[in-house]
Parts: sequence; structure tokens; C-alpha cells
Amino acid sequence: MDKPGDYATCVEQLQFLRGKSLTLYTGICLYNTDTGDLQSACETYTVHFKKYSDAEMLNYVALDQPYDCAGSFKAECLGIALFTHLHGDDPNTLIGLPLIRLIQFLKNEGLNVLDSSS
Repeated sequence: MDKPGDYATCVEQLQFLRGKSLTLYTGICLYNTDTGDLQSACETYTVHFKKYSDAEMLNYVALDQPYDCAGSFKAECLGIALFTHLHGDDPNTLIGLPLIRLIQFLKNEGLNVLDSSS
């Protein structure tokens, strides 16, 4: 599902998603320029939408204006009110960068984000 770009497309996407589930796929890649090692993964995160009313949907669009967000929602803002539940390993995946996987990739390369000496 693309970023809507405008009001009409945003409303159309949210009407389509009402009462449904949407799985988002986020790719991540870490390339070590010193060793040439490459790590990559595709993380998934599924959101389950409420059967929200037209009024709720239109109020949400007016308040958050999520025209630049895939699926027409900002989960880090009021968009969270559109969901019944979420499913995935890392909630950061939903907004664009799977940090748990990134931290694992860095650790595989000898960098521990919680160790100031690495």
C-alpha cells in the first residue's frame, strides 16, 4: 500500500482497510565496508484495523493528515486508535526502521550499542 499523497486517496485507503488486516514489509541491510560482509532481512508487522465509522475515519484524517504515510496512518500518532491489535517482533518496523534487527546486525559486526568500549 503506497503513501496516499492526498486527501482523497487517504480516505479511499482507509475505507478499504476498515475491519481488515495489513502486513507491512520493511527491508533492512547492513554493509560492512571494511570486511565486505552484508547482512539483510525483511521484517514484517501486521496491523488489524477496527471497523471505524466514517466520522471517526474523517476526523482522524483531518487531525493527523497522514498523506505521506504508507497505508494512510501514523501509528506513532492518532493512527493507533484505528487498530484493534498489532502483531510483530519489533514495533519500530511499523514506522520504518526495525531497530531490534539493526542492533543484532551491529552486534554481529562486533558493535554493542550498550557497551561504550565497542
